[in-house]
Amino acid sequence: MVITIIGVLAGIAIPVFMHQRAKAMDAAIQADIKAAAVHVIALQTGDQPVTKQALIAAGLRTSPGVSVSIRNDSSGAYCILGSSSGGRPSSHDWVYWTNGGFASGQTSCPGDIVVSLP
Repeated sequence: MVITIIGVLAGIAIPVFMHQRAKAMDAAIQADIKAAAVHVIALQTGDQPVTKQALIAAGLRTSPGVSVSIRNDSSGAYCILGSSSGGRPSSHDWVYWTNGGFASGQTSCPGDIVVSLP
């Protein structure tokens, strides 16, 4: 009887725990994307090229398990794609435009990769 109760509780708790981990990863991805956007805009404002070295020198770091790639499209706006890496769960990839914010439903960025961070 006790083993059955423990089994039922574990059956409920494990999926809830996995969902919470995915939500935490989503929050980390979004925070890293927003930080990258602030750094990219700061470099643009100062007429400096957006390079990996410039972003790292400005203090941009990504959270463990988060991958960020920055692409430049033909309009001059930057598209920032954030995703989980290393098998960590997240609900989906996140896309952020420096001229418009998060793009709902978009899962990829057009243009050439300018910077890719782990």
